[in-house]
Amino acid sequence: MENNIVSNEDFKKICTQILIEFKKICEKNNLTFFLGYGTALGAVRHGGFIPWDDDIDVIMPRPDYEKLIQIYNNEDERYLLLCHEIDDSYFYPFAKLCDKSTILIEKHFANDKNMGIYIDIFPLDGNGNERKSAEKHLHKCIKTQQKLNNAMAKHFFRGNNNAIKEIMRYFRYRIIKRIGSKHYYKKLDDLFKKYLLHDSLYVSNNSWGTTKELFEKDIFERSVDIEFEGNVFPIVENYDKYLSSLYGDYMKLPPKESQVSHHDIIVYYKEKDKLNGL
Repeated sequence: MENNIVSNEDFKKICTQILIEFKKICEKNNLTFFLGYGTALGAVRHGGFIPWDDDIDVIMPRPDYEKLIQIYNNEDERYLLLCHEIDDSYFYPFAKLCDKSTILIEKHFANDKNMGIYIDIFPLDGNGNERKSAEKHLHKCIKTQQKLNNAMAKHFFRGNNNAIKEIMRYFRYRIIKRIGSKHYYKKLDDLFKKYLLHDSLYVSNNSWGTTKELFEKDIFERSVDIEFEGNVFPIVENYDKYLSSLYGDYMKLPPKESQVSHHDIIVYYKEKDKLNGL
């Protein structure tokens, strides 16, 4: 298996191919999406991947996100859409489009799926029309996310963790693993979708967001094309406002010691012969 490990260069190429396929799906079905997070930052600052980063994130308005889930039939030979709405052994509150010719193992997350290399697809949700209540709702969503993350971590009783909290986390983990994700995520989705996107002034990625990303909705109403790894994809028109909110002085490189990937994964090709077309 060691000979089948995907190189960092090939990993990025496969990620880019998934993004190209995703764009085709969206164009064919008139779905809106934007490059998000480090992918948007990489496009603006580097014209592609941040050199020490290796993943791709996109953002979709909730109605487009749900339409994607409804129309994608997973009959493609190479690509697989993973989401908890159709697979109760999948334990993320957002979707991933995966390359089925690879196997990706996350070392510290108890996901039952044999995921391949993927791009993350985040839904954009409404948070209401009042700033303070929108902030309060986003905080509640983030707290709920964190409970899920803690419940599904693989390792227990590490470091100086509180023993009682760790026991409770372990039993929550066992319950979720036993009953599957659909029941649990139905409650999460109800929370994330409490406010309709089209009726809200404030929006965010409630399913995996941070307190830095509460935006006025109009920032996501217009897009421009931007180059990413030699291809063109949409990004919010006012990407300066978007990236400044998330990263501050985003054109300034972080210190050298911070220029490392934070993903704890290992990736293999399923077959000994490497993929064609890379």
